Amino acid sequence: MTSTPYPDDAAVGLDERWHAFFYSLCQVHEVPGLPAGLALPVLSTNGLWYDDAFATADASSQFTVFQLVDGRLTFSGDPRLFRGHAAIAAFRAQLEADWVQHEAQYLAATTAEQLLSSATMPALPAAETGLDAGYYFETFRSFRYVRAQFRRTGRFRSINAWLRGWKEEPGAFFLPASHPDFRAAHEEALVNQEYVLPGFDLPRLQPVGLAPASPYFTDGNSTLVYFDSAQQRLVQVNQYS
Repeated sequence: MTSTPYPDDAAVGLDERWHAFFYSLCQVHEVPGLPAGLALPVLSTNGLWYDDAFATADASSQFTVFQLVDGRLTFSGDPRLFRGHAAIAAFRAQLEADWVQHEAQYLAATTAEQLLSSATMPALPAAETGLDAGYYFETFRSFRYVRAQFRRTGRFRSINAWLRGWKEEPGAFFLPASHPDFRAAHEEALVNQEYVLPGFDLPRLQPVGLAPASPYFTDGNSTLVYFDSAQQRLVQVNQYS
């Protein structure tokens, strides 16, 4: 199995209306037990909070399901699941434009406090939107920073390693299903699937692996990835730690 970091949104194929809701972490290839040539994108909704009153069979605070059609993803979740959903796309566009304009300044930061300073955050959406703009901002900024540093240096490191001087082992984009961290998280999901994954039978799904949150973001949940060959569905389960 191999993984390609930070695939472009266009390569993932998810409808543009969802680009601001998901971060494209990596794309996994040559998964044992799955067809050769099948590429599985790994996506994250870190930076957003959920309202499970709008959970569906396709998404909740615990999981996200994507349909794979001709190698491209479709998502049919209810946007109201994501708090502040009406403001997310506009705020993401502001953050993207700001990053493009000031990227050199942000990459020159010497501390996490400089990079994530609220003084450099674009104007907040209206308070009544329900979007936690500060959390979304920090998530976006940290993701763009580690992505840019990887593309510049080839080193996959966390914000803590880059800017806080933490001595960490080199990060992995994606851990295979044989890795102890995936096995431990999978066993926990099995024990709790009746409560957090109603309607799923995890043993019938093909385990793919785990995308840890810490190298990509300042915090947030990691992502367990499964594939449902019978229905051509990519199932991603949030692992909160």
